[in-house]
Amino acid sequence: MAVLINVKEELGISKPIKVKESNANMRKTLQFQKEMARLQVEQEKLQGRADKSKSDAQAAQLMSNMFDMMMKMLDNVQVYIVEILHLDEEKQDYIEEEMDFNETMDLANKISGKIMKVEPTDATEEGDDLKA
Repeated sequence: MAVLINVKEELGISKPIKVKESNANMRKTLQFQKEMARLQVEQEKLQGRADKSKSDAQAAQLMSNMFDMMMKMLDNVQVYIVEILHLDEEKQDYIEEEMDFNETMDLANKISGKIMKVEPTDATEEGDDLKA
């Protein structure tokens, strides 16, 4: 089976892209979700340590570590999108040069949601922001 992912708004590709629901794509999607969760937890830990830091040097190092993690996250997200959608170099460049961080994250979440068959909904106080 396959899912159709419409990326006209994000990438200007008018025809929906057919993505196989293969084990390989599910593995990539689960790895993407795992990495995003891990990086979010690490970022929250570092932010907490930076807030409690005693010296400017310690705070600067912790902030540097947070930026490194954010760059790694962005790289991983772009690779995920490119591999799942099998994008050509022109569209890869478009993601790199024209899309902002939030647009890129939204597209990756849209793709993973389609593959995992969950729909993002507005977050609630209970944190129940995915609908199966």
